[in-house]
Amino acid sequence: MTKHLMYLGGVSSPVGYAKTATAPGVSAYEFDDATGQAVLLGSVPSINPTFVARAGDCAYAVNELSGATEGTVSAFDMAKLSALAVQPSGGMTPAHVSVDRSGKWVFAAHYAGAAPREALDASVSVFPILADGSVGPRVSEVRHSGSGPNRDRQERPHAHCARATPDNRFVLVADLGIDRVMIHAFDAATGQLTPHGEGVLPAGFGPRHFDFHATQPLVVVSGELANEAAVLGLDTANGTLTLLGTASTLPPDFTGNSACSEIHWGPDERFFYVANRFHDSISMFSVLSDGTPKLLEVVASGGATPRHFAFDPSGQWLLVANQDSDRLSVFSVSSAPLKHRHDIAVGTPTCIAF
Repeated sequence: MTKHLMYLGGVSSPVGYAKTATAPGVSAYEFDDATGQAVLLGSVPSINPTFVARAGDCAYAVNELSGATEGTVSAFDMAKLSALAVQPSGGMTPAHVSVDRSGKWVFAAHYAGAAPREALDASVSVFPILADGSVGPRVSEVRHSGSGPNRDRQERPHAHCARATPDNRFVLVADLGIDRVMIHAFDAATGQLTPHGEGVLPAGFGPRHFDFHATQPLVVVSGELANEAAVLGLDTANGTLTLLGTASTLPPDFTGNSACSEIHWGPDERFFYVANRFHDSISMFSVLSDGTPKLLEVVASGGATPRHFAFDPSGQWLLVANQDSDRLSVFSVSSAPLKHRHDIAVGTPTCIAF
């Protein structure tokens, strides 16, 4: 039995896509991998910390400020349950935050819902992590350009996820608006990003999030608009991506509205999982020898609008942030299909960080 720290972000102030706004800010929980239960340790007030990344006792969040022309990036000392710093993010509607492989830099990706502007329009911004764990002013940013075939959702770039490659030489950015995973060279000494290349997804795919395989040169991507998953080959030496295959995340007889959200490789890296909002389900895939994803099963997510999910460090549990049900639904991973065991009441959860 081991107990793990878990940080949780959520919606604390009304936004159009959430039915409630009851998150207290950024919260710390103690998760017991013997029982799958969690105990609240405390929370730090914050406005809409909708995505959270963890680095030791510190949490880093992007704050989506409704109606504002710029969001913020926040740092928290979760051991002391105190806020450390808030920095302007450099763009509108920050949607994702991550920490580089050295633990020295924070990346913020901006969905940027409004029309392009000369300023405050970064697709991705980079911030240094200071000695006390706080974040300093941004040191670098890049702006994407282009559009896609969906006039309502792809009228301009909409970066939705930014993460460093396993070797920390590049930062990949899933941009829903232009059907690309953009590739930027990353200087881990200075934090500078330099445009390098792109991985092209099918028109209208709408890439949202992605995840790296731990040992194979593979990246899986969730397509929010197409409700599909894609597998890409990653050449880290040259910084290139190659599309290997796509597949629907939904049952073949489903004809209603749905939109992919989170995607992760499972604990043993043999399968990957995708959350489907509005269909309210979790899909499980294998990857065939040619790189094509194969849908294996689809199970109910345990609530409404699974915005995010995460595996606990033991690999025994899958926790789903069912945003519009105000709860985490806890599944055991050892059984096939996934088995819904119980729920944990929380306020409007949108991100889980172990």
